[in-house]
Amino acid sequence: IANGIEAVRRLIKRQKFDEAIITLDRVLEMDPQEPEALSLKMYAKEQKWRVQYMNNVLDLSEYWISCVQDAEAAATPWQKILLYPPKQEWELISQRVPHVMEAVKREISPIERMITSRLETTPVNVEFDETPFEDVINSLRDMTGLNIVLSKEARSVTEGKTVTLKVQGVPLKNVLGLILRVDESLRWQVKYGVIYISTESEAGEEELLLEFYSISEITMVPPDFQAPEIALKTGAEEMGGGGDVEEEERGGGFDVDALIELINKVLDEHEQEVGEIEPGAGILVVRKPLSAHRKIQKLLKALRRTVGIMVTVECRFIEIRDNFLDEIGVRWTGLGRTINDIVPGTNVELGYHYITAGNDTEVRGALLNPFSVPTGIGFPFGIMSSGGLAVQMSYTDVFQIQAILEAVEKRYEALELYAPRLTVFNTQRSYVMAMYQEAYLKDIDVNTTGLPVLGPVIGILNYGAILDVRPIVSYDKKYVLLELRPSSARDFTGIMDRPGRDIILQGGLTTVTIELPSLVLTRLRTTVFCPDGGYVLIGGMKNFIEQDWQTGIPIINDIPIVRNVLRRRYQVKVRRREVALVRCDITILREQEKRLFGKASW
Repeated sequence: IANGIEAVRRLIKRQKFDEAIITLDRVLEMDPQEPEALSLKMYAKEQKWRVQYMNNVLDLSEYWISCVQDAEAAATPWQKILLYPPKQEWELISQRVPHVMEAVKREISPIERMITSRLETTPVNVEFDETPFEDVINSLRDMTGLNIVLSKEARSVTEGKTVTLKVQGVPLKNVLGLILRVDESLRWQVKYGVIYISTESEAGEEELLLEFYSISEITMVPPDFQAPEIALKTGAEEMGGGGDVEEEERGGGFDVDALIELINKVLDEHEQEVGEIEPGAGILVVRKPLSAHRKIQKLLKALRRTVGIMVTVECRFIEIRDNFLDEIGVRWTGLGRTINDIVPGTNVELGYHYITAGNDTEVRGALLNPFSVPTGIGFPFGIMSSGGLAVQMSYTDVFQIQAILEAVEKRYEALELYAPRLTVFNTQRSYVMAMYQEAYLKDIDVNTTGLPVLGPVIGILNYGAILDVRPIVSYDKKYVLLELRPSSARDFTGIMDRPGRDIILQGGLTTVTIELPSLVLTRLRTTVFCPDGGYVLIGGMKNFIEQDWQTGIPIINDIPIVRNVLRRRYQVKVRRREVALVRCDITILREQEKRLFGKASW
């Protein structure tokens, strides 16, 4: 018991409370009433709970700070198209390399690399006329300084055969292929540090190696996404700008059959005939000689550098408005009495009234100078003549005069920008849609069955911007062909009150106002070339209106100063310019990685 209690004290000191409690249980089995063991067990449990509580508090504090920092980091409005992780982290990620069979990874010997280079680059001039095959090989050996060795079976096949050939400036590789046509079974390959000529049966004995190549990123066909239309539609149709659109499968992937055909083109006849290439789910199962695997690896590496190109497209809808309105005029009216029947059926309030003492003469007058149409320019300029200054002047003597001076001047300058931005794969069609949705009273459904019930029909007004684009990068990766379908819709509610129409129901007992929304819609459909990192002006619109109206009294209107108290003048000049610019940036991951870290890992 004493030894157990001493062991428990050591365990508690090392904060191994669970082991201490188990040891104490064993001690209490021997003596259930041992007071020190009972006390230590209670103490161990309390300390265990205290440590757990403190750990929970520390964990909560740590994870709370981590969550807050993560939220703040997520709120950073990055403007870079592509953001790599920190350099040290990326160096670890870059070490992830695909599996490659050991035989393919082994370097080609310097001698074999030199022979391959000489075969492809050395031009040869030969002239053979019924020359024995062995003499032809000796001549090539002396001419090029390369070792050319025939297998035993190849010597047997070519014995007694002659070669007739005359060429100039042809690479040695092609000349060797022409010479070996003396027998269809002959094959050559760089092997054992020499040019080794053998027969098809001997070459067929070469070991066939099995390898699985991932081709998902090469054959992947990104789906196309067609953007919905944005507009107000007529009749019972719903608003544009919402709903799903069927996707169409079209993109820039490499067809698997075309890839296999391309692989066969880089292999020689012997490599094509032996083994097999079978496509799978995102992989190629290849069973071929080592030389074929090396060529396939080289081809796939080159293809991977051409796929996965992304293009970032930004379409900027810029609208500039510069509006000016000035209206000033005097109305002689408002005395409360009227001039009867100046125009049949109307009454005009007096602005001048004179009556003699004998009440035998009375003069009533008024000056009304409204324009033929309301002043101001509404949709889509949004500058009206409401508001301003109004001054009323009254004078009473033997006659009465009342005049109202009205004056207003307004200037309205605005710059609006909508700039949807989208990053897509090369040749993929996709869209970005940034929309605002607002409910409005579209109609009233009257249920006449039984007690009439009015049911509101709610419409959804969608406005904002949509960028629908398909980029096609040029072969030299300097330009992008852009199929563009950008649209922009702006609600006019912010500039003018939304118009409505009153519907009178139930014999005039109920009046319901139906809202009539208005949109400024800009839609472009075009195809343009744009340089990488450059801009193209794809469209625009200019509006300019200038008006100068006057109304007054003939003859007096020609008298300076006097005419100013008897006329109304209205001037307005509105200018509106809308342009649509597009910018594109090509993103090639290999180039970005090399620019940031000094080298590309793939």
